[in-house]
Amino acid sequence: MAHCNTIFHQMLKLIPKHHFGKLETEHGTDRKARSFTRWIQLVHLLSMQLTAQVSLRNGFSSLKARIKNLYHLG
Repeated sequence: MAHCNTIFHQMLKLIPKHHFGKLETEHGTDRKARSFTRWIQLVHLLSMQLTAQVSLRNGFSSLKARIKNLYHLG
């Protein structure tokens, strides 16, 4: 089976991770997060926006249903 990247993956490639990390440090938000890194929080919020989720609970339920695919998000 041929590999193809999702549209979501292509969108995330538009935000370089090293640039995101630099912004975290610059604005002082690079402290140790409780459970999720800032990058994972951004990925989750973007996925919620694209799937028109109306609450965090709905968003987490949606992610939980696709837990096996999350390793592709980086």
